[in-house]
Amino acid sequence: MSIVRLAFPLVKQFIFPCGVVRWSSETKFPFFNGEGIYDSSYCLYSGPSTDRIRKSFRVQKEYADCFTTAEPEPMVRTQRANVHANRFPGAGRTIWTLYNARYTTVRGPVLTVPHRLGAVYRDVWKDEPIKPEITGDRATISLTLTPQGLGCIVQE
Repeated sequence: MSIVRLAFPLVKQFIFPCGVVRWSSETKFPFFNGEGIYDSSYCLYSGPSTDRIRKSFRVQKEYADCFTTAEPEPMVRTQRANVHANRFPGAGRTIWTLYNARYTTVRGPVLTVPHRLGAVYRDVWKDEPIKPEITGDRATISLTLTPQGLGCIVQE
C-alpha cells in the first residue's frame, strides 16, 4: 500500500520501476494504489510486465477522474481473506482496484459495494460486463482472480 498516495491524496507520485524481471510485482502495486508510472522505455520490462503496464495505462487514462481523486479509500473490506481492494470515486462512477495476495486462484464473491439504482458494473481489467448479485442496496461482485493477480471493477 502506498502511504503517500492514500494519506496525502493531493500529492501525485510517479513510480519508475526500471528493469523489473518476469516474476516481479513492481508493476502491479502502482496500479493497485492508483499511482502513475513514469516510464522511459517499455524495453526495460519482461513480456508480462509490459502487458500489465499497457493495461494499467489504458484503464487509468479512461478513468482518470477516479484515479486522480482527492478522496481515495484504502483497503476497503472484501469478501475474501488476502484479497485487498482500494476505492477511487469519480464523476458518477467508482473504481475498485483489487489484488489477490494469495498463491492460489480466487473464484466467487470478492466484493460487496453499495448499489445505486440503474448502476452498471464492468470488470475493466478483463474488459467484460459483470452481473452482480443485488440484495437490497448492496451489490456482491464475483470474479476470478489469479494468484497474486490484479482486478479492477467500475460501477457507473
